[in-house]
Amino acid sequence: MTRKSVYAFGYNEHTRALARCCDILAVVDEFSVAESIDGISRINLAQIEPGIPVVNCVYNSRAYQAQTRLQGLGGRVEFVGEYVRQYPEDFRGTMLGEAYIAMQEDYSLLMGWQDKFADDASVKEYKAILDFRHSMDILHLANFEVKIHEQYYEPFVLAKNYHCLIDGGAFDGHDSLRFSELFTNGSKISVVEPSAKNRELIADKLAHIDNCHIISACLGDKKATVYFEGEGTAAKMVNEGGVATAMVPID
Repeated sequence: MTRKSVYAFGYNEHTRALARCCDILAVVDEFSVAESIDGISRINLAQIEPGIPVVNCVYNSRAYQAQTRLQGLGGRVEFVGEYVRQYPEDFRGTMLGEAYIAMQEDYSLLMGWQDKFADDASVKEYKAILDFRHSMDILHLANFEVKIHEQYYEPFVLAKNYHCLIDGGAFDGHDSLRFSELFTNGSKISVVEPSAKNRELIADKLAHIDNCHIISACLGDKKATVYFEGEGTAAKMVNEGGVATAMVPID
């Protein structure tokens, strides 16, 4: 069977999985100046040759926006979800692959929970997310907007006073800084972060905020010692090796 030749827009775990079922001629990445990414040629949008499909591998909140941008440039544009649906085993272990496989079993059960929501807007959005994961059709994401600074902070959240706010797995302290800006009634901010390197970033970013308390730990269901390796968003718990880290529960 002849393998299909495509361009991949963006490079991530789904791009690597796509390479198992297609020949990726190049990765389209406008934020890099490298000639190649993991051995695959890197090009700009202007270098795309007509007639070769461009597979949108963006899968986070900007997936639909990336899709519409590519379609606006003309040419044949496909979403990586189409390949997840066709080759689920090749995408096993990826975020979209696992979501698709799980939804084939759980879709009917989860759709039955719609009456647990208090308003029609929430039901509509809940159904759209389930339909997207069940079908991998990106059109189900068409009505969602990217609101990076507004996420998590709906009006009903902002309307309340909190004794304590917890930023668990704080990375560089960005969310803790937002806590201090949005909740000005003296709430205590507990910043929980296991990485020493990240805690340095947090301490620098939050140096001017008096009500922040930085805790050297990760969150879990009990008090224990666990082991981490890696830094930043690549950090993960391991069974052997790694750095000993305290795990603490939320009381």
